[in-house]
Amino acid sequence: CATTSFTVGVAPMLGAGTSESIALLIFSVIFFAIVLILSLRPGEITVWIGKVITPIFLVFLAILVVTALINPSTSVSDVEPAAGYQTGALSLGFIEGYNTMDAIAGLAFGIDIIRSMGVTDDSDVAKDVLSSGLLTSIPMIVIYVTTILMGTQSRGLFETSENGGIALAQISGHYLGRAGSLVLAVTIT
Repeated sequence: CATTSFTVGVAPMLGAGTSESIALLIFSVIFFAIVLILSLRPGEITVWIGKVITPIFLVFLAILVVTALINPSTSVSDVEPAAGYQTGALSLGFIEGYNTMDAIAGLAFGIDIIRSMGVTDDSDVAKDVLSSGLLTSIPMIVIYVTTILMGTQSRGLFETSENGGIALAQISGHYLGRAGSLVLAVTIT
């Protein structure tokens, strides 16, 4: 998490003479100090994430996606898939998606939140988790599909990146500038 935020929001703003490894160390210390403070108050984390950070993130992500999709640098049909996706794209995509831990983290947070709302019966918790999971899967699909399109269309501007953090930094820097890139990076984590 710290590396992605650093790559997207801080690294593009470093000057030529700045040591990236020292800057990453300083950023990581500050980042994980904030994580520790928030972790010591677990009841407040969900409030901050749900009411403050997520809405800010979604607004900046929507601005980025809409701007990038309106101004594509290349057509999706002109982009050749990466080697791993030329055959077996569904299975590789499923594994890579699983590796993000979105579904598992959502399940864990969902169970905790539902229980904190006073639901104690395991079958009721399971029903609530299932219904909320089905409801949230629709926006998640929209977010993933649009970011995939945005990334694919950015291939006219940038080469394939080593990781998604670098790609997002390049795309957000191009369309949102440094300030927008930093806000997006902070809210991602």
